[in-house]
Amino acid sequence: MGGSRLILLGLLTVLSILSVGKFLVPESSFNTNNMVQLKFGHFKMGSEKGMPDESPAHEVALDGFWIDKFEVTNSQYQQFVAETGYKTYSEVVEDSLVFESPGEDQGRPAGPLDWWHLVEHADWRHPQGAQDSIEGKSDHP
Repeated sequence: MGGSRLILLGLLTVLSILSVGKFLVPESSFNTNNMVQLKFGHFKMGSEKGMPDESPAHEVALDGFWIDKFEVTNSQYQQFVAETGYKTYSEVVEDSLVFESPGEDQGRPAGPLDWWHLVEHADWRHPQGAQDSIEGKSDHP
């Protein structure tokens, strides 16, 4: 790799670290009143009896982390977007996969394509598409 490419790669790496760094909050400086700390541990991920992409079952080690006790509400997310200008992937591509239960009486196992449907103009502000809205749902997750 040429010297100029290495310099460019180094600069991009530093810029990436700096841009991510502004979103990271040191554990000692955030309010944990509405959070739960999950400790380091091991668990079995996957299944031998489920969908093909769930196997093989295997043991996984997971670092400890903090997680909110409650879901983020539409109002809280809207505030985050206003403060950061963040755009979701669905907003950029102007569609999203939307969950819809296939029901229990189909007589066959439901696969992922039975549960998720591509909907044009669906995003967090329009969960079911352009005709839908989160208006009146500010306290919904």
